[in-house]
Amino acid sequence: MTDHLEPTEGGLVLDATVEGRIAVVRVAGEVDLASAARFQAYGEQLVDDGAQSLVVDCSQIGFMGSTGLRVLVALHQRVEAVGGTLTVQQPSAALHRILTITGLTDHFTVGDPVPAMDRVEDDEPPSA
Repeated sequence: MTDHLEPTEGGLVLDATVEGRIAVVRVAGEVDLASAARFQAYGEQLVDDGAQSLVVDCSQIGFMGSTGLRVLVALHQRVEAVGGTLTVQQPSAALHRILTITGLTDHFTVGDPVPAMDRVEDDEPPSA
């Protein structure tokens, strides 16, 4: 399993771990018009290869545009057709908000957002 994914020139890195009929897809970089088709094809191939449910780890996504949201909907429909589920894990606070506003949280499971680093309070007192 990869701990940190580095985006390539295209701005997107995809990696998956499959256990049984569940595939955990780690996505790093930007999911935009230029990369969305690659993301969708990757997820669809996992389902074609036997995955019934997809867990999309969004913790390393820097940006997801509307085409990325469309990919999540398409993958949700794909796994639902085979009796599975789509779960979005660790979206940024901004992505979590977009998923909530668009009502997508009513269609698939969305985990808690990753707190923004500038909002996390430091436990150590400032040095003098």
